[in-house]
Amino acid sequence: MILKFKLSKLFRLSSKSKSRFSRNRGETNQKKTGLRSFDKEYQLGAVIGKGGFGTVYSASRLSDGQEVAVKIVTKDSIVTLADEADVPLEVVLLRQVSDVPGVVKLLDYIETSSEYIIVMELLNCCDLFDLISRCGTLEEDVAKEIFSQVVDTVIRCQEKRVLHGDIKDENILIDFDTGAAKLIDFGSGSWAPRLRDDDTGPVSGPELYNHYEGTRVYAPPEWLMYGQYTGEGLTVWSLGILLYDMLCGDIPFETDEQTLTSGLTWYDNLSLSPASRNLIRGCLNRDIDERLSLDEVRSHPWLKTGSDSGASMTLKLIRSRDDLRD
Repeated sequence: MILKFKLSKLFRLSSKSKSRFSRNRGETNQKKTGLRSFDKEYQLGAVIGKGGFGTVYSASRLSDGQEVAVKIVTKDSIVTLADEADVPLEVVLLRQVSDVPGVVKLLDYIETSSEYIIVMELLNCCDLFDLISRCGTLEEDVAKEIFSQVVDTVIRCQEKRVLHGDIKDENILIDFDTGAAKLIDFGSGSWAPRLRDDDTGPVSGPELYNHYEGTRVYAPPEWLMYGQYTGEGLTVWSLGILLYDMLCGDIPFETDEQTLTSGLTWYDNLSLSPASRNLIRGCLNRDIDERLSLDEVRSHPWLKTGSDSGASMTLKLIRSRDDLRD
């Protein structure tokens, strides 16, 4: 089954027709020697997403028939690294976290003279945005399973000095076969500072970022006010927005003014546990010095209590909803 999620939102894609890509791909390879030919290794399928920076296609690998997702971006629309000649930063970051189970797998990377072609695993899945849209607010046991996986994944990424930079529901895939959550789209990512200088002590001070390419409604208040943020401060704030979204059915703030001044709305009909509200408040503390750290999020009491069923609550939800696969 092909992807069942909004790839146009997930991959920050550009409007570019398949015919233009097919027509120019061979020409660019002829002009620049030494480059691999995509057509000799993959059979391009249908367009499954378009947006700001590229186009995503379904494709199959000719050597073994494996179905894959192919993201194609123009060279003038993507960040590269000086010490990684002509390699998109997104590819470098994906390679860095290739052994993190909660990250979508990079399978291949091909360059033409004008475009980058990023080949990734194609999952039988939906994104978390669609899961919430179809199912409504998630039960706490389901939200806890998904949120715990995401927290573990972003921590493991930052331990490898990778900051995702755009944690949100559309960038989290839910695997129909396992119920596992997978983090995708590192296009807004960057290098993160070491969590520790050595094995015993904290780093001397947080690194400040002054460039943000993530989703505005997930941006922390310090970015909106001062144009600066720390990687941990951004991540924890975004996680708070995400958890509220899962438990309440929508993000808490729609505008910059609301992000800076509005309180959280708790809906009486949802009967959220005090522990879940406490965790959300801790993540969405506007005072960055009082905001929870990633370690505090991971060790929060709400995440330490779970279902006694011994089975994945997320997988049970998926199997009970045939409409998720439509």
